[in-house]
Amino acid sequence: MWDFHRTLRTEALPDGETVILVSLTDRTDFDMWRIIARSNNVIDLCTQDPGWEVDVYLTAPFAGLITLWMGNAVIHEAIDNKTIVLDGPRHLVGAVADWIPQSPMVNVRPADLAKNS
Repeated sequence: MWDFHRTLRTEALPDGETVILVSLTDRTDFDMWRIIARSNNVIDLCTQDPGWEVDVYLTAPFAGLITLWMGNAVIHEAIDNKTIVLDGPRHLVGAVADWIPQSPMVNVRPADLAKNS
């Protein structure tokens, strides 16, 4: 979740503050996380409820979220097959492909690594 929150694409979120509640359906501990993104590119990650209104609810099994973050799944396909469920305002849910985070290593392939060795 630390990497997930630090790679959130805040430039695709509206100005102000956006709160994303991530619920991990297959966890019994640390199963709810709040990502609070501000327009000044400050992003907080909380396991406790800070009392702010949630803008987007993202519900997924932990493996589904990792698969998405690693670039092994496409967000709209994950939504279509209900691996990931999003609930919130249409403008945020519709733009999820623009703001959902991915690992900075998504486009690095073994051949690319060999060139840099």
